[in-house]
Amino acid sequence: MPFVNVLGIPAGTPQPDLMEMRREIVRAVSYFMTTRKDWVRVNTFEDLLPEPVIEDDGSSLICVRLDTGMFEGQDKDAMAPNLVTAALLEIVWNAFGGRYEVEVCVDQLHPDWGKTRAAKR
Repeated sequence: MPFVNVLGIPAGTPQPDLMEMRREIVRAVSYFMTTRKDWVRVNTFEDLLPEPVIEDDGSSLICVRLDTGMFEGQDKDAMAPNLVTAALLEIVWNAFGGRYEVEVCVDQLHPDWGKTRAAKR
């Protein structure tokens, strides 16, 4: 399962904008990773602090982490990881009108080390 975590979302971002970003992320990730849309989990994390004003406040960068074990065994030049990270970069950068620097990384989860338990039906 791919988990997309968008960290450092500016406080007060309207929910309709976040919903549209989430839908675009789900479409792109499911397409490039050839997986079902209902397997893609998008988490959004709003920054609890105000925008940085001085250098000591740090960066206002938005970090996007794709946590998945689906790239297990692929090398750094594999097409799917490069296509999905490029798509995530564009989607999130455009969602905020290019006002923030965006960085995307893949956190490779080893498929044998995770556990999943289905919800009750």
